[in-house]
Amino acid sequence: MSKTVNDWEDRIEFRLPKGLEDEDLMLDFVNQHFIPLEPLNVAINLCEPGYRMLWFDNFVRAYIRENLSLMAFDTITNDLVGVAICTECRPESDDKEESNVDEKKDENVRWGQRPRKFGKILELLQELTGSVDLFAKYEVDRYAEFFILCTHSGIRYPGLGTRLSYKIMDVVKAKGFNVMVTEATSYFSQKIFARIGFDTLSEIKYDKYKPEGEVLFPQHNNHEAIKLMVKKLKTTSSWQIVVTVQLHPANEGKMTKKNNEANFHQLQKRQKSLSPDRQRRPLPLDPIEQMMLKRGRSSTLPRNSKQRVMTAYEKDRQEQIDRENRILLRKILEQHHGIRRQSVIPGTEAATSGGSAQRHFNYGATLRKSRSPERTIKNLQDHNIKTSRQINQQRQRHKRDYENLLLLQKIQNVRPSRQIATSFRP
Repeated sequence: MSKTVNDWEDRIEFRLPKGLEDEDLMLDFVNQHFIPLEPLNVAINLCEPGYRMLWFDNFVRAYIRENLSLMAFDTITNDLVGVAICTECRPESDDKEESNVDEKKDENVRWGQRPRKFGKILELLQELTGSVDLFAKYEVDRYAEFFILCTHSGIRYPGLGTRLSYKIMDVVKAKGFNVMVTEATSYFSQKIFARIGFDTLSEIKYDKYKPEGEVLFPQHNNHEAIKLMVKKLKTTSSWQIVVTVQLHPANEGKMTKKNNEANFHQLQKRQKSLSPDRQRRPLPLDPIEQMMLKRGRSSTLPRNSKQRVMTAYEKDRQEQIDRENRILLRKILEQHHGIRRQSVIPGTEAATSGGSAQRHFNYGATLRKSRSPERTIKNLQDHNIKTSRQINQQRQRHKRDYENLLLLQKIQNVRPSRQIATSFRP
């Protein structure tokens, strides 16, 4: 009974193999967790327990050295828990299997020859892929073949195979591949590939495959057929490619400045090697960026970058600052007009019209009380009653102040862009 590890997302680290030590670690993992359990290997009893195929190790090692493979480590136990191995396929590589074997092997040595049973597996794979001209169908001169997907057989990490497949697709897309192909021999791997968007082009039933008149690969468990599955990748330009690897928090400090500079120079080198029609074209600048360029300022932050979500404490702090700014604006307007307002903002048109109506009432009452023109003028001066023109001017001024304050509040509440915020830093 295998052990199950839940909530493993934060403890798994994905990285590319580096050096001979990682190659040997991956080969040991494949021989322990892939060879004994792969359906075709089990059907023909490819390798007895206690034995190891030197030819197969050299065969897989050549694929690993193409830098299209990925390793998954458990950062708590420091154990390798999953591998994904891909290889590049081109039309001119007619006998790629033989060319991938270590050139230094001696074919006259018994343990340096290709196992006969493994040759039967390669013949089945050749018949499956030969049924479809993938290069003509997808109009490509190369594609990436997903050769091995394997996770730990003794410890289950639910969903690790799917996550590993997504990660290796990112690596393949970063290498510029447009098509990814796999020969899925297991029922479980077929479910994973179908879930992440692979389409089935052809299949061969195990009980129908009889190259010598009898079934070569007997069906067992839920494994009924081998399927040729293909996914068309959405690649981007080289200057847009950023390969991200999920790191455990304890290992984030291992990303040194030297590694970042090396990745940057590698992208620059790849950019120069592209044809002119595939090289980077600058995006159009918006008016704010054009203004910053005219002032001799430039932003170092990436465009169209997502902003971080504010926390509850930051929102409360921002609201407090907004309230203080509104109070300050109100005081500035009060000092400017020389009056003491009762509301937070200047009176609206309805409020000003109400005050004007009251003044008209007082004005009419004053006229009714006066009995002569001289007394009327004296009463108007004593009560400081304004004429209709002065009232209209004051009403327009209040309306303009109200609109200006609303505009100031809108300007205050607008969150500035990161480019502008960076351009004004010292």
